Amino acid sequence: MSTLPQSAVSTCECPLVAVKKRSHVLQVFAMQDMIHVLIMHIHLLPDLLAVQQLSRKIWSWCRGVPHCRLVAVLQRFFLGSLDRFLKAMHETGTIITGSCALNVLLGDLYDSSLSDLNLIVPHGMFSMMDIFLREVAGYVNMGEQKSHSSVALSVSRFIRYHKCHLSISVSQAGAMGPMGVIARGNTTADMTFMTVGGVATLYPEFTLHGRNVRAGPAGKHMLEDLHRKEYCIGSSKMDTLSLESDTSFISSSCGPSCPSIWRSFGEYGPHGIFNWDMRYNVERVFEGCDVEWRLCEGCANPRCARNSDQRDSPLWVPSPVAPADEVDVAMQEQNIARHVPVCAL
Repeated sequence: MSTLPQSAVSTCECPLVAVKKRSHVLQVFAMQDMIHVLIMHIHLLPDLLAVQQLSRKIWSWCRGVPHCRLVAVLQRFFLGSLDRFLKAMHETGTIITGSCALNVLLGDLYDSSLSDLNLIVPHGMFSMMDIFLREVAGYVNMGEQKSHSSVALSVSRFIRYHKCHLSISVSQAGAMGPMGVIARGNTTADMTFMTVGGVATLYPEFTLHGRNVRAGPAGKHMLEDLHRKEYCIGSSKMDTLSLESDTSFISSSCGPSCPSIWRSFGEYGPHGIFNWDMRYNVERVFEGCDVEWRLCEGCANPRCARNSDQRDSPLWVPSPVAPADEVDVAMQEQNIARHVPVCAL
C-alpha cells in the first residue's frame, strides 16, 4: 500500500482538504477578476460607487478605481505634475467643471478625447493657480478674455492658458463664490463640478439619464442656436447628452424635482453628490453658501402641476394634499397658528 509523502502529511490532514482549500483560494481570485471586469464595464460613477459598497472585500479591491478615472482624465493636462496640481487645487478650493467633470461622472458614455479643462477658483485665489499653471505646468497665459454671457455676472476674471493643443480656462468667482458660477450654468450639464475626491451634479435626474436641458426660457428663435457648438458642453461629441430646449420631453410628473422650484445649497442633500474620498468631500464646497437658484421660471412639462399652460387641461389633476410649496402663504400661516400638519386633509 502506498503512503502519503511526509511533506503532504505535514501540510494538511488529507489530500481532499488540500484540494478544497486550493479550490476556495481559486474561487476568491476568480471572483476578484470577475469584479474587476464588471468595474471596467461600468460607466456611471454612482453605479461604480454602489458596487463598491456590496462588501468590504469588494471595496478593498475597487476603492482606487474612481481616483484612477480622475487621473486618466487629468494626466494629459499635467503630465509629470498631476500630484502637485491636485494639491494646489485642494489648497486653493478650486473646482473643475465642464467636460472633464462630466467625463469622470459618466465614464465612457461621454467623450474621452478632451483637450480643454475648466477651473473655477474662489475670489482671491487666482494668483496662486496662475503661478502654478505658468511656472510648474508650463502653460502660457493668453491674457484676460470675456467669459460666457450666462456666468459673466458671477465671474470677476477669466483667463485662458495654452500648451500645445491643450487649453485650460480659469474663472475667478465673484462675491457669491464658485457655487454662484455653477448655479448660473448655461445648461444642466454645466451645473456639474468636481473636487479632488468627488463629483456633484445639480440635476442628476437629467445628466445621469442622457439629458441636457438649457437653463431659462427658450423661445422659438433660439432653437437653432441651441445646436451650435458653443452651446455644447466641452465637446462636439454630444450623442449621449441630448440637448433639450425645455422640460417638455418629461413623460411623468416632476414632483419635488421640478426645475422651476427654487433650490438652495444650504439645503442641498446627498442627491447628486458622489464622493470616493471623504477627505475631499464635495459637500464642503457648499459650506456657508447662501446661493439659491432654479433652472427656469415655469415648467414646460405637460404633466407638471406647475405648468401654467396646462392647469385647465384634463392632464392636470390637483393633489388632494397640496405640498407646502404649492399652498398659499396665508393659508400656511393659518395652519401653523392652528398647529395643523402640512399632510393633513
